[in-house]
Amino acid sequence: MPWYFLTFDFGPGHQSHDEGYCWSDDVLKGEDRKEFWEECAPSHSDSVVGKLMRVKKLPKEVWEDKMRDYKSSIQYYREKIKILSETPILNNCRKDRYGRRVLKKK
Repeated sequence: MPWYFLTFDFGPGHQSHDEGYCWSDDVLKGEDRKEFWEECAPSHSDSVVGKLMRVKKLPKEVWEDKMRDYKSSIQYYREKIKILSETPILNNCRKDRYGRRVLKKK
């Protein structure tokens, strides 16, 4: 799972700058690199320019931020799974002609 460092310059005269790290499932080559960069580019500007560079290591503060965020996400979804596992299931329902769920008539 390779990591990439992305830079973006945008706005009038490209005076605004943003950058960040993203990972991909595969090593990106050719057109895939361009598509990946475009997907990550800020959508609020039409004339975005920048770079995409593959990195072997992340800066320590970036690694720590990502690790904290991912652990937080895991905790969040564990709580959601617990709530869902405790939620009763309604088996006797059907969808009406408008796609709404309604109780089946007995």
